[in-house]
Amino acid sequence: MAALNKTDKPCLWACAGLAAKGEADQALKLHQEKLAIAESLGDPDTIANALWSIAKIELHLQAYEQSFEHLAASYDINRKLGRLDAICFVGLDFGRLLCARGDPEKGLAVLERSRDGFVRLSHLGNARYVESIIHEMQNK
Repeated sequence: MAALNKTDKPCLWACAGLAAKGEADQALKLHQEKLAIAESLGDPDTIANALWSIAKIELHLQAYEQSFEHLAASYDINRKLGRLDAICFVGLDFGRLLCARGDPEKGLAVLERSRDGFVRLSHLGNARYVESIIHEMQNK
């Protein structure tokens, strides 16, 4: 995702800490505020990051439909921006959710794109992890 500046890091740490303590609703609220600010500034990279963060909390809360919408939007923005790192990480969550929703063809295509991107980025551990997910999905 975008390089973090000094003001981003405390927000991310605070949100992660809240989510870890079981205060997902408060973490969600903070990310929604971040999204609103990014939208008002027209900053697509931060918008995509906030959408992904919101989606991950929603997955934790089992709010799958909302999470799907946020993952799809984040993935689309990152593809338009050409952010390979974000395409890989967001695609990992998005691809698994597509498969879980009964669309394995699209889900596997997204997961394969993530795997291939991780290889291009030399994140071979992540690439192997995604490959194991692909293998698991193909054998269902």
